Amino acid sequence: MDNEPEVWGHLYEEELTISLTEWFVKTGEEITSWYLGPENSAKNNAFPHSLLINGQGYYPCKYAERQGLRCVQQPRAPVVFEVVHGATYRIRLLNAASGWNFRFSIENHTLSCIETDGVDTEIGTPVDWLPVSLGMRYSLLVKMEADGASVGSEFLIRVKDLFPPVFNKSSNLYPFYDAQPEQIDAYAILR
Repeated sequence: MDNEPEVWGHLYEEELTISLTEWFVKTGEEITSWYLGPENSAKNNAFPHSLLINGQGYYPCKYAERQGLRCVQQPRAPVVFEVVHGATYRIRLLNAASGWNFRFSIENHTLSCIETDGVDTEIGTPVDWLPVSLGMRYSLLVKMEADGASVGSEFLIRVKDLFPPVFNKSSNLYPFYDAQPEQIDAYAILR
């Protein structure tokens, strides 16, 4: 570890860490056995049941019911990040998923990348959304100040699968492949 000063520290006041991953009903052992087995000759990724933001997600009961599973729908309680209105945040974003790329965005805010996988970058053009590939880590600068926003305003952090999968009967981990959401997504709230 070096003793070099933080390159971007003067550009932000606060930090948030956001981890993205997927959630499966099956165990890791079951998924690995299926993935390496003869029924998955195409080596397709298993389709997750939900996406998680900092370990929290949501699974709609209608898909469980199609599989004959009992499901008790709980109120959807997203992760809430309390932020200081007007402050610039460094968001440390990580895709810790095992097989999925994500699209990350924050409602009415732009994202400026300052670091990719531990390597400082030049601040580029701010973007509305960012593709986040497997294992990627980004540091993003985000000013908590959207047009018309005031203290107490809420904005959605949206995460979607970047490339929705194609299902087929011959190579799917789940026998109820048609009981999967067409698109998986997750959200959190900036407040």
